Amino acid sequence: MVGANRVLLAKREGEDKEMDTIEKVLNSLKGRKDNERKRYLDFFDIDVYDLKNYDYVLDTTSMTKAEVFNETYAIIRKRLAEL
Repeated sequence: MVGANRVLLAKREGEDKEMDTIEKVLNSLKGRKDNERKRYLDFFDIDVYDLKNYDYVLDTTSMTKAEVFNETYAIIRKRLAEL
């Protein structure tokens, strides 16, 4: 829902003017997600939305850019130290 609100409020140039309600944005995002999942399954035989495919997942919803950087940097340093 956070992403849909961000899209709705962004009003970027060149984007569909019909995306004027949260319901329309949510439907568009769902379609995009479904297409992306299918494309990756077809080409690479992986589900990009299956979190088991990742070493680390960071929910940045309520984080600042600095917090995202610091957390990511700390994880990378930790992983490199384990090598």
